[in-house]
Amino acid sequence: MKKTYRKNSIAMKLILAVLILLLSFQAALATDAAADACEKGVAFYQQEQYEMALAALETAIELNPDYTLAYIYKGYTYFELDSYEEALAAFAKAIELEPIYPSVFFAKGTILYMLELYEEAVVDFSKAIELDPDFVNAINDRGTCYYMLGRYEEAIADFTKEIEMDQTDYVAYSNRAASYRMLWRWDEALADYTASITLAPGYANDYFYRGYVYYALRRYEEAVADFTKAIEADPYSAIAYYNRGDCLYYQGFYEEAIEDYTKAIELYPDYIDAINNRGNAYFILGRYEEAIEDYTAEILLDPEDDISFSNRGSVYYALQRYEEAIADYTEAILRNPAEADYYNYRFLAYQAMGKTEEAAADYATYLELVGGSGNP
Repeated sequence: MKKTYRKNSIAMKLILAVLILLLSFQAALATDAAADACEKGVAFYQQEQYEMALAALETAIELNPDYTLAYIYKGYTYFELDSYEEALAAFAKAIELEPIYPSVFFAKGTILYMLELYEEAVVDFSKAIELDPDFVNAINDRGTCYYMLGRYEEAIADFTKEIEMDQTDYVAYSNRAASYRMLWRWDEALADYTASITLAPGYANDYFYRGYVYYALRRYEEAVADFTKAIEADPYSAIAYYNRGDCLYYQGFYEEAIEDYTKAIELYPDYIDAINNRGNAYFILGRYEEAIEDYTAEILLDPEDDISFSNRGSVYYALQRYEEAIADYTEAILRNPAEADYYNYRFLAYQAMGKTEEAAADYATYLELVGGSGNP
């Protein structure tokens, strides 16, 4: 998910106007010494002299323990120093003193989000929105928290509101698309990714995810085009090559799929899905030894994977190397004894070797598992 702010711009862009008004108001209420110290702290903060800012702000607080503005800028100063717990404490004190400023709730929610405390962040973003219903950043970031919590319908509601407020906000379309995608609402996700790409055609991530949606809809040609765009933007994306390889595979372009799987494996040598699928493509093309190499590599990466043993067994069967096929089917059965097909495959291998007793036993187990009856 994308956020709409950058760390070093939160204070200046989001609360500067509020704080200037607050500064003027509280300066009139504070002692001259406290106000002077706070103003110095603000000036140091704006000059990025954070340690000096903290010292001046602490002085202001000592002189006036109820000086809300000093606590606010203390929070932002600690934020810039990556001292998030201290920043949270300062913002909490400011809220305790005057729980009326939406930007302070937003700032606190932002830190909670960064600490992956999403439930707590939702509370603060919701309070910011309650105080300022048009606080678009708070709406976006609450939606992002809902997304991270798997509360996709609520995320969609927030991103929809954000879009209603600004129909040119590509981030909101992209984020809502991601929420639709997680709910497998492919058509809605497709529409939103397309809207985001139309507004920001340079954002490669959306091509990748729209490609994924096209893939889910089995619109493989369009998916290939989008994954190609994603690869052009990031030629080191192993998953983009892998996904494009899958789309080519399902269109019957096995040689081209192998090229993409190979590239994905070069970028990420332990990419087990790419190794498996390249093995499948080799098998379909009759390139059996290469298929065996890939399935063997897959087994070495995940010795408990029953499918890789079954796949390699099928290659051995195609090569009439029945003993090796039986050994692999047996390993697959040991790992997943409930899979009926493995007994059927081993039955065929036994049958090819003339081992009728073993073949009959496997076929009986196969029928028992599929709930059928009959003769082999």
